[in-house]
Amino acid sequence: MNIDHPSAQIPVSIRTSIVETFRVQAGLAVSVESVSAEVGGEDKSIDCISVLGLTSSAFLGSLALGFPAPTLLQLLEKMLGEKYPALTAQNADACSELLNIIYASARTSMNQAGFDFQPAIPATVLGANLSVALRNSSRVLKFKCQSEAGPFLVALALRKSA
Repeated sequence: MNIDHPSAQIPVSIRTSIVETFRVQAGLAVSVESVSAEVGGEDKSIDCISVLGLTSSAFLGSLALGFPAPTLLQLLEKMLGEKYPALTAQNADACSELLNIIYASARTSMNQAGFDFQPAIPATVLGANLSVALRNSSRVLKFKCQSEAGPFLVALALRKSA
């Protein structure tokens, strides 16, 4: 991706929003350990994942936030001040809320850069060793993150609109 092209603002906006969302919402310092472009891919350690669809006049895609159970449970304890013995449909909704905040913040800066990304509503899936199935030709940009609560992943898949 050409760093002078306006679309280079998209991953920058997402990276900034990840760090800021966790700092503000959970008081957590988060580092984005790596950002890699991959084709397909699985992350077997994900136990809760939220995904939302991205639409603009230039791009279609998705944004996902995934956690291993221990990370999300520690995050919930830090945010809410109480321990949870296991992930449930009720407490896993925090994953959707965090993704919603990340996207809303990133969308503001992406749209200020000239895009017209639309609002979106995330959906959450809870299970063991989840992965997102992508077509073999789909590229995904993975933001592998680390916090004191543990590791987590943000994934961005985009393609040009027809």
